[in-house]
Amino acid sequence: MKVFKSFTVCLLLVFFLCTACSKLKQTNFSVLSSLKEKIASITGRRHNLNPPLTTPSPAELPSSKTIEKQLKIIPRFASSFGEAGVLPGEFASPLGVAVDSEGNIFVADTQNNRIQKFSPGGEFLLKWGGLGSDLRQLCSPYNLIVTSENIVYVTDNMNNRIMSFTEDGAVVAAKGNDGTGIGQFHQPIGLAMSEDGYLFVVDSGNCRVQKLKFSYIEDNVAARGFSSQESLTMPGEELNNSWNEKFTPWNKGDNPGQLDTPWGVAFTPEGEVLITDMKNHRVQRFSPDGDYILQWGALGDKPGKFNFPTGIAVDKEGIVYVSDTGNNRIEKFTIDGEFLAEWGKLGSGIGELCKPHGIAIDSTTGDILVADTGNNRIVRFTYHKKPFLQLPFHRPTPTVKQEELPTI
Repeated sequence: MKVFKSFTVCLLLVFFLCTACSKLKQTNFSVLSSLKEKIASITGRRHNLNPPLTTPSPAELPSSKTIEKQLKIIPRFASSFGEAGVLPGEFASPLGVAVDSEGNIFVADTQNNRIQKFSPGGEFLLKWGGLGSDLRQLCSPYNLIVTSENIVYVTDNMNNRIMSFTEDGAVVAAKGNDGTGIGQFHQPIGLAMSEDGYLFVVDSGNCRVQKLKFSYIEDNVAARGFSSQESLTMPGEELNNSWNEKFTPWNKGDNPGQLDTPWGVAFTPEGEVLITDMKNHRVQRFSPDGDYILQWGALGDKPGKFNFPTGIAVDKEGIVYVSDTGNNRIEKFTIDGEFLAEWGKLGSGIGELCKPHGIAIDSTTGDILVADTGNNRIVRFTYHKKPFLQLPFHRPTPTVKQEELPTI
């Protein structure tokens, strides 16, 4: 009898404890729900303790003012290398600069008639060229690019041809001669490769930009001299495209779509074509087929104005950088021509420039490299607080006057 009473008491105790826990749990959930409702009433948002991964709402994205402020940031000086001279690592009015996928730097050492290659840190690696018109020689190389296949294209300005090399300086081919036909050039300057493999060449002396596609053949065939149309090794359908039909020789002028001594060319992330129209002091934008879209700029030294714009580059975010040569500065724009920022002034100190020309984006770091022509050096600018590369700065002595710079 005593055992039965004890068992009954135990059951009653367990029942009361379970009932109490249930009420406490309900109370806690009620308090939690009340708290969540209170938070929602203050913030206007419902909070989930375990929210799913979703796309941020417009309210969670940076404001337009924040984005605008970020776009207008001016990169700071990171490093520079080079000085006037003829020895390895020295320059004589370098006009072009390019960077490969590993950060190696290539420089068109214009008045030394050669190409020089440097490590990402600016250490000299090798050089090739020399004054002449043979396959391994150059005469005033103005600009260059390095493709994803590690082919170096060079505008051999006074030889009126495009040279291509391996990254070690071995000749791949030479294309073109002096003339006004498609695939012929008169003092070519800028060049850029589209994603679909077309080489856009600024045929500056003919006041046009050509859209070409090279089909490389054996070196021994290329060595015939490249004086005939056949030596260009480009099938007819690759020459007679809508772009080349619109950009005919000497369609010189200042109307929309016309050019006067163009200098540089670059692509937007969408594949549209930007051209620095140097003597018209503007940048023009075209479709890949050559249809005019818009322009910006005019002669002047105010923000957004130009005094002989030359080099142009576009980063992966679609920000456009232009070498405003006559104003000794770099200007920064959106692809629609909205002015964002500028930096540089005449001088040879940190952050100063003297007649900058070529400009390139280092895809490995996002840095901007500038051919500081009048100071015979290459300058690196960066957005990073701690630059990937920090080299000692030395102040060069400018040895080139504006009237002595290579001109057309």
